[in-house]
Amino acid sequence: MTKILVLGAGKIGSAIAHLLHREGDCAVTVADQNPGARAFVPERVPFREVDANDSASLRQAIAGFDAVVNGCPYHLNVPIATVARDCRVHYFDLTEDVTAARAMANGATSTACAHFSLSKTKGSVGSAPSISVPPGTRTSCGW
Repeated sequence: MTKILVLGAGKIGSAIAHLLHREGDCAVTVADQNPGARAFVPERVPFREVDANDSASLRQAIAGFDAVVNGCPYHLNVPIATVARDCRVHYFDLTEDVTAARAMANGATSTACAHFSLSKTKGSVGSAPSISVPPGTRTSCGW
């Protein structure tokens, strides 16, 4: 089963966690720096306290997952994308900030959409930064 870490339990992150959990075909964990954010996460979804401003904390949180979905504020995109790349973990974010795409480009071996199967090829890392940029995720992924 694919292990996905959702970083950020605000409106975006918690919505993504609910949707992924409801689908039931992946193991979802949510991480946020605010322990009170646990209230917005589905009861059966594991929750971790992680400071996304601290690269060591991020590295420890991200390691061991197949993919990370970034629901954090855009100013954290580059640090999170960089740690995901360094940990060889697939990366997805929903912002329109292209700097994360540039950060991932150094080391990513493919660009993928969350809808497609994550590559299990040893050493391959996909990224889908800025997937909310028009024409939108639905169109970009062919849904």
